Amino acid sequence: METFIFDTLAYSEKLTNAGMPEKQAKVLAEAQADILSKSILNLDSVATKADLKELEAKIDIKINQLEIRLIKWFAGLFIVQVGVTVGIVLTVIKFMH
Repeated sequence: METFIFDTLAYSEKLTNAGMPEKQAKVLAEAQADILSKSILNLDSVATKADLKELEAKIDIKINQLEIRLIKWFAGLFIVQVGVTVGIVLTVIKFMH
């Protein structure tokens, strides 16, 4: 992991030069350094482009598997529906004769 250096002195000097009281500028610079160091330490939990590509590939596989399962279900239901319809038609024809 890369190291990150935040120059609190330069930051507080910029704030002081812009008109902020020196004590307030120093406190703000230290607080900013704390926030940055904590957020940089948590970069391990940030997804990279490679992570997203891998996740996308897994999702695509799952979607394809789901599509196949749905097609099988619909085909099965269609066959059952045709069978029931033919049975009803044959029963009706049998009773009509």
